Amino acid sequence: AFEAAHDRIFVHSTRKTDTIRPSDLADLGLDQAALDACALSTGPARVERDRDLAGTLGISGTPTLLFGRLTTDGKARVLLRRDGAVSLNEIEAILARSLSVDP
Repeated sequence: AFEAAHDRIFVHSTRKTDTIRPSDLADLGLDQAALDACALSTGPARVERDRDLAGTLGISGTPTLLFGRLTTDGKARVLLRRDGAVSLNEIEAILARSLSVDP
């Protein structure tokens, strides 16, 4: 059901808007009560906060991977950023290099 809903919203939609109407997904056989509960939950607000944070960090797409270290005051210090798909081999190499560098 996820792929069908995704395609309906992002691939086959003729409307360019952030609003998804229940009628947009009605014929997919999704649980309407669950969709309504999701829309009324804190989920949409959390997504909006995440989108705002991403904008502040200059992140405009997924995946975006941030590699770094925690400082003594509990903050993250980003050492490297990768946008787009990254192979497991590259992630392992980045982590190995990051762990070998003094903080």
